[in-house]
Amino acid sequence: MAGASGSVLIIDDEPANLAVLGRMLADADFEVRVALSGGDAVETASFAAPDLILLDIMMPDMDGYETMRRLRRMASTAQVPVIFMTALSDIEHKVRAFQEGAVDYITKPFESSEVLQRVSTHVELKRHRERLEEEVRERSHQLELINFALVSALESANAWRDNDSAAHIRRVGIYSGLIAEALGLPPPVVGEISSYATIHDIGKIAVPDRILKKPGPLTPEEFAIMKEHCVAGSAMLANPGVPDRARIIVRSHHEKWNGLGYPDGLRGEAIPLEARIVPIADVYDALRTKRVYKEAFDPEKAARIIVDGSGSHFDPAVVEAFRLRRRDFEEVAINVPDLEEDADRGSGGPNHNG
Repeated sequence: MAGASGSVLIIDDEPANLAVLGRMLADADFEVRVALSGGDAVETASFAAPDLILLDIMMPDMDGYETMRRLRRMASTAQVPVIFMTALSDIEHKVRAFQEGAVDYITKPFESSEVLQRVSTHVELKRHRERLEEEVRERSHQLELINFALVSALESANAWRDNDSAAHIRRVGIYSGLIAEALGLPPPVVGEISSYATIHDIGKIAVPDRILKKPGPLTPEEFAIMKEHCVAGSAMLANPGVPDRARIIVRSHHEKWNGLGYPDGLRGEAIPLEARIVPIADVYDALRTKRVYKEAFDPEKAARIIVDGSGSHFDPAVVEAFRLRRRDFEEVAINVPDLEEDADRGSGGPNHNG
């Protein structure tokens, strides 16, 4: 267990220096570990990272600079502060020490009180940084929970207001995550896209029932009102606490690769990637789902329609990612089915989604 003041690893090829520094730091209630070479230090630190490292520069076999580079390559010691202690007092070595990432530089012969003060200061700075990082992690976790709760609430509101089933909403989220994963996006981004895809149509809350729930095709005037759900949804999420990715998906999921979509007529890669992913998930699920006005398309026909839309409706690269995960899509379609009453109530007229 580390001393109350923290733990320090001293690396020096002179046993006398180790003894003096070790005794001084131990008297100040630091836990002290020592190493006579860079190789020994790397091995020692790999088992338990100290709070701070005192490192001599001039050592045989592996000097202090190389020792520090190796310590920086280890995950356990990459962020541990290093103070160089050396008889080299010229400015060139001092500059190099800081370039290598040292937090401080002490010239031998040293004053014990100076060493103790600098060690204490840097250990406390490290602990302060770690407390701040922990607070940030905790705050981020709380925000993630809040966002998840809000997304879940919006999902419920969307399913209640619209004719889309809750299962459809869940499947669109899962499908979007599968595509994002196939595109090689980082796991946190995949999770966000999967989560926020479920609220892509939240703006339909602002669409009048006479249009939203109309059983037949919409008139051009009605369709113009329906298309406003993208802008309405984006406005609903126009709050500094709402992630940009959620707003992007809500506003831009009806844009098309060829520029003929809405509301902004974006073309190609001007459409944000998340807004190129969600439409494939949404359209595929609509094709594969039974509604009052149509039977469910078989997997091959649904996939063919998606592929045929490559380069016009959809981003070709995203279509290719869909092709890679088609079998996974089918498993989702089977394992997250609509309830019978969901299929019976339908999903609006065939032209309601543009």
